[in-house]
Amino acid sequence: HALILLEQQDSSSSSSSSSSKSYFLSALPFLLECLSLCESQSIDSIHASALCVLAGVHSRLDNYQKGRAMVLSCMPSLLCHGHVWFQGEGYFIIAKCYLRESSDFVVSYNNKDDSRRGKEGGGGMKKSYKKQLMKLHRLALSNLNESKTLFRRVQDIERLREVHYLRARIYDSMYNLTDPTSTNR
Repeated sequence: HALILLEQQDSSSSSSSSSSKSYFLSALPFLLECLSLCESQSIDSIHASALCVLAGVHSRLDNYQKGRAMVLSCMPSLLCHGHVWFQGEGYFIIAKCYLRESSDFVVSYNNKDDSRRGKEGGGGMKKSYKKQLMKLHRLALSNLNESKTLFRRVQDIERLREVHYLRARIYDSMYNLTDPTSTNR
């Protein structure tokens, strides 16, 4: 019964082509019922898989910190007993959460820099900020590489395409951070 609920959630969230929040919210009743059933019956592997999916919903609803925490909490069980696709999805969600954090980091830095520009004359990104941004990019790359390996095992071409696209974007961003002749965007 828990597997059916998890499949219903998957079909309800993937049947829409839009990434509107209402589509992701429609998955919550199925996920919560699946989690409740798995807890009452002690079905750890499906519970971890449902938590992984719920974490993905949280990350898509702009709550990437909670999403990352949820995935990290269920990863040990997923790695021991979960399906390979859910393992890859867990790493993929963690990577996307790190990318969201780096994006928010750049936005907050630029907002701070804009307020100082009139006083100090602007300038490039400080070394400490570049170092933090590079750390977030490396963490995202590490998780993307793990997810790439797992998605390759189950031959999920669509997810592999997403992983390679994100990796290319990260490498481009890292190059722009390390190349002294590039301009900060």
